[in-house]
Amino acid sequence: MYGMVNQAMQKMVVGLHGEDTWLRIRERAGCDIEAFVRMDAYSDSVTYSLVGAAVEELGTDPAALLHAFGVYWIFYAQSAGYRDFFQACDSYQGFVQQLDAMHARLQMAFRELRAPQFACTVEAPDAVRVIYRSHRHGLDPFVAGLFEGLGPVFNVRATVSKTAEHVSQESGVEIHYLVRLEAA
Repeated sequence: MYGMVNQAMQKMVVGLHGEDTWLRIRERAGCDIEAFVRMDAYSDSVTYSLVGAAVEELGTDPAALLHAFGVYWIFYAQSAGYRDFFQACDSYQGFVQQLDAMHARLQMAFRELRAPQFACTVEAPDAVRVIYRSHRHGLDPFVAGLFEGLGPVFNVRATVSKTAEHVSQESGVEIHYLVRLEAA
């Protein structure tokens, strides 16, 4: 994953629990990287180790931590210079339908990006079905958090339900979500 992901995790932890907690998490994870470079690619194992260490240090459930990180990621990405991606669409549904196109544009800057894929269907003005595919396992709570955190950007409240899951060591994961929207 790119340094930007690890930077976001660090900012979230420091903002909620302080710098000392982040230092303990880094130590527990065996991570000697003091400052992640936003545009540099790091092994996924670095990020997974930091998440595992954060779960232990904070005494929290892995799914809860990843969900909170997904919600936080939306705020972080906007503050890190990607606000234009969010403002390119005028609705939640429109944005979600453009996720693959957004990742294709990001691929130009992040050459080693191994982005997930999203297939989205607007079922009604207040319902979107999303199929998430990724070679990375265990990130479904993060993805649900992303969809929830995206709601306030478009002045809606998003309630996310996982409706199906297919996991394969060879091909990765495919998770189906139903996102219900209501005015915020």
